[in-house]
Amino acid sequence: MVKMQYQKYGIGKKIKKIYLNEKNARPAPDVLESIKEADMILIGPGSLYCSILCNLLVSDISETIMNAKASKAYICNIMTQSGETDEYTLSDHVNEVEKYLGNNVLDYVFVNDTLVTEEMIEEFKQINSKPVIIDIDNIKNKNTKVISSDYILTMPGKILHNNKKIAKDVMDLVKKSK
Repeated sequence: MVKMQYQKYGIGKKIKKIYLNEKNARPAPDVLESIKEADMILIGPGSLYCSILCNLLVSDISETIMNAKASKAYICNIMTQSGETDEYTLSDHVNEVEKYLGNNVLDYVFVNDTLVTEEMIEEFKQINSKPVIIDIDNIKNKNTKVISSDYILTMPGKILHNNKKIAKDVMDLVKKSK
């Protein structure tokens, strides 16, 4: 079970730290070997603390990713998540991933640069959720290359990542690195 420590409780307050309640959590069989053999390691998108960072807390995961030869990329969420990433910018997301993964590990960050309209937000129906603001200058790892594009796919009640567009951009990077 993942536990979260807040600076202060409530909406708009930042999570200070997450940790595993069970210290002996182990990755599923073959996970570490798959990470070592990957051509590219993609982290995200998803709930920053509850879906992404909690996996980096499992024994040996972060270290194996950090030492893997593959390029490492983070796919930043399009929208903030109320009660978890309120007011988070791109740099907040990236810096938090590297806090748990390791400093200067991410090679790439994918981020949406297309306007999220008020109509889209209203249709999305997520209270207090806002578009993630791109603030490249505040990313601590100055070697991280930011890849921005129109990554939005809208569906009734949803603002999603366009997985085909991201997959194409990822595959282009993999081809370039070979």
